[in-house]
Amino acid sequence: MSKLIITMCGTSAIFECLHNWKKRVGGKMWRDREELVGALKQEQEDDKDAEYKYLKERVIETLQPWLKRYDPENGKYLENLSAELASLLAMERDKEIGPIVQGDKVVLCHSDTIEGRLCAEANKEVINGQLKEWDVGIEQIDDLKIAEAEKFVKSGLKNLRDKINKLKESKPKRKIFLNITGGYKGTIPMLSRLAIDDKNIPLVYLFENNREIIRMVIGGDDPAVYTTNPATGKTEKSSLGYWNLRNDE
Repeated sequence: MSKLIITMCGTSAIFECLHNWKKRVGGKMWRDREELVGALKQEQEDDKDAEYKYLKERVIETLQPWLKRYDPENGKYLENLSAELASLLAMERDKEIGPIVQGDKVVLCHSDTIEGRLCAEANKEVINGQLKEWDVGIEQIDDLKIAEAEKFVKSGLKNLRDKINKLKESKPKRKIFLNITGGYKGTIPMLSRLAIDDKNIPLVYLFENNREIIRMVIGGDDPAVYTTNPATGKTEKSSLGYWNLRNDE
């Protein structure tokens, strides 16, 4: 059965790379996240894209060598990649999920921000350059921006839910995974609700500096977390029976 991996895409592709290089903007250095994002927004308002292109190229150049050095046998160098790319590669290492092959689809869902779009594009280009068998798409989620809380709550989360449902319906026979490693953590309650309502859709998550993916099946009568024991390579199940909130046991 083919897979659909819906992956929340954050901005780690930019900010994990900041310490590796410097760039002057308007005579100043990019000292932190706020200054960098501010420069990109100002350029967007001026209808220009030179800094955007430069930054995306630097991100791609930073990630590409680590992907080439990545060892799928032991997961070495996963921690040097973006959260999105590292989690997708960790999913491939999981025996229950298996490799991403022809016929599978990876969708990077990014925020309604310029930095979100940049990171999604950079991740996609890195993947296309070295993992050519992967089919990767990008989806912008309108109004999904933490700088505008009212839009985020009233329409951003709804747009994300509707986008996921549309992707599900496009090919209903595919095995679906919700990869919540990247992106805004404020989306996790809504994504969890989707996984509770459909026991066939697990959540997957890669903790920082770990190499084994966590798979969470939280719908149905037997909620559980599945992890791979790095010493044995075997999948281990941890029951979430304590989720019984009726307190009848």
